[in-house]
Amino acid sequence: MPWLAIALFLLLQVGSGLLYKYGAMCPDRRVFGFIAGNVLGVSSIYYLMEVYRKINPNVGEAICRGGYFILIQIAFILVFQSKLSAAQWLGVLMITGGICLVTLCRPG
Repeated sequence: MPWLAIALFLLLQVGSGLLYKYGAMCPDRRVFGFIAGNVLGVSSIYYLMEVYRKINPNVGEAICRGGYFILIQIAFILVFQSKLSAAQWLGVLMITGGICLVTLCRPG
């Protein structure tokens, strides 16, 4: 598994999401959030391409995109004190289960 490429993709994507949220919350920082978020987001695609090159793209997509969704939820909670309902937490848990199934099960 290309763990370093996955970790760097996730790090850049979460950073990008946090910058977008920051820019959305602070009108005087909107342009900064937009530009900085896009720099990180566009840069992350290089690492996603590395993941696709090294493993099955279906598995790479599940790990990277699903992993981003889970991590950005946690980051929003920690940084912006966002709240999730019990049903929303269940959804996050189900996505985690889906990532595990796609990653750990043999292809058909």
